[in-house]
Amino acid sequence: MAMKSLINLPLVLVILKSQVPGALAAAGDNEQLFLDLCHVLALAKRPIPEISGVSEAGGFYKQIQKYNSSFSSLEWRKQFSQTGENKKRPAYKPENGKEDEVRKQRWQHWTGAEEELEEEQPKGKTLKEAGADVPDTRTRLLWLAQLQPIAERADAVMQTIEHKYQGASEFSKDKIRKLMTDAAYGPSAATLTEIQQANIVADNGGATTRSALCGADAAGAKAATVAAYLFCLCASHGTDNGGGDKVSVTNHATHNEGNSANLNGAQAEIKDLAGKCYTDAATAPLTAEEIRLAVATFASKLHPKQGKAYYGKYTATGCSGSGAQGICVMYKTDTAGNAAAAKNIPWVQNLLNVADKLEKQQAASQTLEALTAELKALKSEAYNIGQQVKLSQEIHKLTAPTEDEKLKGQKKQEQQAKLQYETINKATECRQKQPTCEWKGKNDDDGEHCQLNATHVAQQQTAKTRKEETTTDKCSQAKNPEKCAAVKRDIPKDKKAAWMD
Repeated sequence: MAMKSLINLPLVLVILKSQVPGALAAAGDNEQLFLDLCHVLALAKRPIPEISGVSEAGGFYKQIQKYNSSFSSLEWRKQFSQTGENKKRPAYKPENGKEDEVRKQRWQHWTGAEEELEEEQPKGKTLKEAGADVPDTRTRLLWLAQLQPIAERADAVMQTIEHKYQGASEFSKDKIRKLMTDAAYGPSAATLTEIQQANIVADNGGATTRSALCGADAAGAKAATVAAYLFCLCASHGTDNGGGDKVSVTNHATHNEGNSANLNGAQAEIKDLAGKCYTDAATAPLTAEEIRLAVATFASKLHPKQGKAYYGKYTATGCSGSGAQGICVMYKTDTAGNAAAAKNIPWVQNLLNVADKLEKQQAASQTLEALTAELKALKSEAYNIGQQVKLSQEIHKLTAPTEDEKLKGQKKQEQQAKLQYETINKATECRQKQPTCEWKGKNDDDGEHCQLNATHVAQQQTAKTRKEETTTDKCSQAKNPEKCAAVKRDIPKDKKAAWMD
């Protein structure tokens, strides 16, 4: 038993030696780092979510605008008519030198609505879809009175959507994808196949040797991409069995280069190593949580060493790739400035920016989706106005007095007034209430007395009727908000006037 233990002792010592910092690099030493880097490369190929678009919201808003324009007066709609030989619709122009920001913002939507209404087939399709049947002016005004507030709310919601969407351009799929490929391959190589020796130099601080790229005791690493890290931590070295030693994956190509004066063969080695990475079967869109977990997993493997923290396997001198020195990425930590580099690795910072943008994109998408749902509800509310108008008209029919009832009511009022004035027995008091009443003198058949002036009452009733008809007509003929506002002060109690955009 003792002899068997002694026989196994050299093997145990070899294993322990490979696990002790400072020991020569051995097969599998950097395998976990290789897998971590492969995971990042896999994430770089995953679908990137896109921020919610505005096309659906624009469709709902456009329907409301077309609906509103269909009910507006011809005078209002003439502002957007095609003019000139080119049949172009007019652009917004300030009135009297004063720019109206609201009108300016909405002008394109108004002209767009007119454009679609003109091309609409069959004509009147929008009104038909809304169940709109407005044979008289009163019904049209009732419809507009309820539609206009909805259109105003829709304008405000759409303006918020457009502002939010413009602000979210920084979180677009393309910009997030660029950050991912910058992290993985470098700014000058959008894919693995585009990596060349010149790209490696340009995208990694101008490093032209392996020690400059990966770091050494004298200077920290310039490696700024996952691809460069893959080379530093996994590529073989010419002094180790002619490049035959494999510290990360057993079946990658032999790299029989020292790279002490150049980076010859680096691009081929990177592509070969990346080709040995596992295939990520996930097809779901990339998430911020996945990115942050990948960064934390890799960063946790940083080895502390006085003045020079490193990833990988280090023995002495630096990360030349030789097993006797180091297959690693090293950062100087002897000063605050140098130490910051170890915590601000460019590809890591790019990934963290991706995570941040993905979260902001998701928040913006949720807001846009909620606003779109609000517009959809407003469209439904607008298209339900017809039922409300019909119900209002039915209630009005049931509660409004008939012509006979109006006549009876009028006669009753006249009778009450007649009785009231006939109790007056003084001429001076009666004359104070003229022209509603009049004083009859001695020459009258029934002597001196005060009575209701029937002629004046009839004239008042006629004038009232004419005023209602004239005011209602003015409501529909007003050409701007100011004229409409002027009408509003004198409209009958059972009417409404409002400026309709």
